[in-house]
Amino acid sequence: MPSNSHSERRRFSRADFHGSAELDWQGQRFLVQLLDLSLKGALLEPPADWQGNTGDAGRLHLRLGEPAQIDMEVELAHRHADRAGFHCRRIDIDSLGHLRRLLELNLQDPNLTERELQQLLDDWVGN
Repeated sequence: MPSNSHSERRRFSRADFHGSAELDWQGQRFLVQLLDLSLKGALLEPPADWQGNTGDAGRLHLRLGEPAQIDMEVELAHRHADRAGFHCRRIDIDSLGHLRRLLELNLQDPNLTERELQQLLDDWVGN
């Protein structure tokens, strides 16, 4: 079967995660509703007064409890109606560890999370 770029595109599992997060965007901080997370990004429900254009960057902060939190630099990938999808551009090692553990617990498949983490690391090293 011939392959194309769509079939070769790596997919990352998403974990439903409904809760509040903060989005630093163009000098303002917005309270957003987080809908799901993956190793590659997040889907949010931003407030009605939030403005963003595809490709714009900001920072997402998810507090899991003291002192655990996930902080990532994000880029707006798409926006449809009341949802906005963000691609993770950068994440620190501590946040990545917390995100990995959160995904393991929610996906209930540590092997899948480990494979996806390896894919992510391969992508980062390859660029």
